[in-house]
Amino acid sequence: GAAEADWYDAIYISDDEIFDGSDTFITSQSISEQTPLAADGSYTITSNITLPNRITSVGNRYLLFRTDHENNQLETDETNNTFPQSWGINPSLPVIATISHRRINSL
Repeated sequence: GAAEADWYDAIYISDDEIFDGSDTFITSQSISEQTPLAADGSYTITSNITLPNRITSVGNRYLLFRTDHENNQLETDETNNTFPQSWGINPSLPVIATISHRRINSL
């Protein structure tokens, strides 16, 4: 069915593709303007983010896009709410991440 309740999407930075307590929260955004979202519906949001200054090691990181991160929607499957996006960083250069919009389908 449709996603009837308002919800928040969030972005975290992580060393891996798995959402857990070691990930760093970056930002969240209310998705109230999208409700109700029909089953199999989608929406696009564009947002600028600032990454923490403490990123000091070269390597791959992940931005984890978490839809309904406060679990406001009644769902039968809560395991499909994280969408990892890999990107490499070199902290000797300014850290600038440009991520194209993600299409998020309702569950």
